[in-house]
Amino acid sequence: MHEIWLALNMVYELALSALPLVAVVVGSWLALMWAARDGLSARHIPLALGVGMLAAVVAALAVPPLTGASLADRGYGLDGASLAAVALGLGAVVALLAWPVVCLLRQPALPPVHAYRVQRRTTSARPPAAAGHAGPWPRVRPPGRRQNGVFH
Repeated sequence: MHEIWLALNMVYELALSALPLVAVVVGSWLALMWAARDGLSARHIPLALGVGMLAAVVAALAVPPLTGASLADRGYGLDGASLAAVALGLGAVVALLAWPVVCLLRQPALPPVHAYRVQRRTTSARPPAAAGHAGPWPRVRPPGRRQNGVFH
């Protein structure tokens, strides 16, 4: 029982030392989710999971040299399990951070064309002709349209 209490105490102390990093990661995730709130889609989850799996593989290969060990030193089952847990945890965090980023990058630049369609008038009444202008009311062209080779 003493060993379990000692292990829990060690996890608690390590978590306290990493609390600022955890706060920054959670704050970044919340900011990304807020920025992508209109475009979040479940269809982008597989791509985010792929990014997370890639990060997990990189972490599995990079963590042993960072700790002064090698992959050959991971022959003991508990060492392999701890390496897998660290790599999968990092991959899960990267996947969570990648999902809103992927959704932001995959959003269309402009709304669909049908959003710009203008409703046709239902009345046939036309405004009165301007002074000095005879005939139907003038057509107003939007600025920047080309007319006879000249921009107006």
